[in-house]
Amino acid sequence: MLLPMTSFYDVPSADDLWAVAEKADDAGFKSLWATEGILRPGTQFDALSVMAGVAARTRYAKIGVGVIVLPLRNPVFLAHAVATMDHLSGGRLILGIGLGAFQNEYEAAGVPFGERGERADEIIEIMRMLWAGSPVTYEGKFFRLKELDLKPKPLQKHVPLWIGGRTEAAFRRAAKYGDGWLDNSPFATPEEFGSRTMRIEELSKNHGRHPDVVEPGLDLYVNLNRDVNRAQQEAMSYLNNFYGPVYGSRNRSIENVGAFGSRSTIVSKIEEYAGSGAKMVCLCPATDQILKQVDLYVKEILPSF
Repeated sequence: MLLPMTSFYDVPSADDLWAVAEKADDAGFKSLWATEGILRPGTQFDALSVMAGVAARTRYAKIGVGVIVLPLRNPVFLAHAVATMDHLSGGRLILGIGLGAFQNEYEAAGVPFGERGERADEIIEIMRMLWAGSPVTYEGKFFRLKELDLKPKPLQKHVPLWIGGRTEAAFRRAAKYGDGWLDNSPFATPEEFGSRTMRIEELSKNHGRHPDVVEPGLDLYVNLNRDVNRAQQEAMSYLNNFYGPVYGSRNRSIENVGAFGSRSTIVSKIEEYAGSGAKMVCLCPATDQILKQVDLYVKEILPSF
């Protein structure tokens, strides 16, 4: 489930964040996800800080971020932060990484927007080497290391890397480096998601990897309400705040993307994505009534899976 760490009206509520994380963990949700948006609409908590806090307040669920904007990071300091959080969480960390699309964030970080893909690849390679064990020497276009031994190593022998994105470059990166792929947009129909999953399987084989090695997942925006019109209205308002007027501009109807309405509507939509290859579906509450929605998910959605 996506954690409530964004507000379009005020500072997000830390109390709500902890309450959702603890309730979802106790109820049996398999993973809890943060997201990153530093200079985007609304006010959002820092993703890595949220993950560290959630690690201290939960016991069972995996803790992921979907996704951080990787090219804005220094690979050594990010690798150290991730290794530390992996220990704090008891080996429950998932690192979701992507390139982002907001040029203002790149300008603020002093990173050229056009270099983002190459930088991301180097950062992935360096982090994996730093976590592996031996001192690292690396000569890249953007980063150079000499006999650097990072400690601590992660508690997990292999920190799962999930690659976010829906472009051909993202598919290639997932196929080459990823343990998972996250379709983190509200726009993909089950058919489109399935087509993207098959493309990653094909590319994985080209890299000499098993076609099933990359676990497909997606963000699914949800509003559970027996009043279908109200569910759709709340979801549309939330998504318009988050993404802008998304559906009209992308020729999407709200009935076809997301899951808004009754329990049966939501369960059916989850099953459609699972039938298209999804191994992980992150429920993203498309409402400001977060606590009420989570209570409903626990009572009406989770028992079906």
